[in-house]
This record gives sequence, structure tokens and C-alpha cells, in this order.
Amino acid sequence: SEYTPVLDDYRMGDVLLFMKSDTQAIHSAVFIADNIVFTKNGPSPHSPWILMSLETLISHYETNLDVKIRGYRKKSEAR
Repeated sequence: SEYTPVLDDYRMGDVLLFMKSDTQAIHSAVFIADNIVFTKNGPSPHSPWILMSLETLISHYETNLDVKIRGYRKKSEAR
């Protein structure tokens, strides 16, 4: 309830959810700038948080599934 959907033109701090279906998110990342996201990849708690290009992250999730990205921005920053 504290976030509003963002279709594109992501800004620093926007949360990106990789959706397997309308109700199932399979990954999330935080947009930083210039198509760079802050993300944690791998199932282990020891997997590091890293900066990665959005395109590279998308390529990790390109499968036979139709993964969609939903962006959300904190309402206090949506102006």
C-alpha cells in the first residue's frame, strides 16, 4: 500500500519484481541508475549482493516462462 506501480523510466530506489504469474514473484532487485540494479543472486545466504545490468539479470530469467517485470516506487517519492 506504500508503493505505486511504475511502467518504465525507473528511478533510483524503484523495486523491480520479476513475475512468473500475476501473483508469483520469483526475484526482486532495486534499480540504481543507468540500467544498473542491486540484486542478490543464488540460493545461498552466502551469495553476495551485487550490482548488475538489468539486461544481464533479465537474461538469467529468460526461460520458457513468460516473466514480466513490475516496477514499484515508494509513494512519497512518486512525484
